[in-house]
Amino acid sequence: MPVRMWHAMAAAVVSCIAASAHADIIFDNQNGLGVAEQPSGPPVATTFTLYTQTYITLIDIYEFNYTGDSATIGLLDSGNNVIGTWAATISNPYPYTHFAAAPDLLLDPGTYTITDADYQLWSYNETSGNAGFATVVSGTAPAPEPASLALMGSGLAGLGFWRRRRRRT
Repeated sequence: MPVRMWHAMAAAVVSCIAASAHADIIFDNQNGLGVAEQPSGPPVATTFTLYTQTYITLIDIYEFNYTGDSATIGLLDSGNNVIGTWAATISNPYPYTHFAAAPDLLLDPGTYTITDADYQLWSYNETSGNAGFATVVSGTAPAPEPASLALMGSGLAGLGFWRRRRRRT
């Protein structure tokens, strides 16, 4: 197979990967101003609202002066039902500790509350509305397996037609 054909195939694969890696920040109340913490946690619940069905790929929270290496981030629906809890890994070390969890979850429209198992360490300030610092990122849901197989099959069929056409000339 000619080198340029391999380059074209590689470019197509990279384009598909880049398209599937699309991400949007749908909620972010974090800021660089001074923070507060209290034993009862942030005085206001950290909530965000979705207006369309959205695939959540990442939830990041901020805990100042936390020396641990893991946290647990949770999500509640508007009826305070637990949607899930996820182990969060440290994404920035002490003393400015960010924890990130990857729920990979499709949510319906509605209002959701983020929870932190270590609520007493969850940082907030007036600029965040006295809610715990958090960022929520959405992305493209993984393609279902049948679609991936159909895409690969159509690519192979295209290569077959190209090769057959090339043999005739």
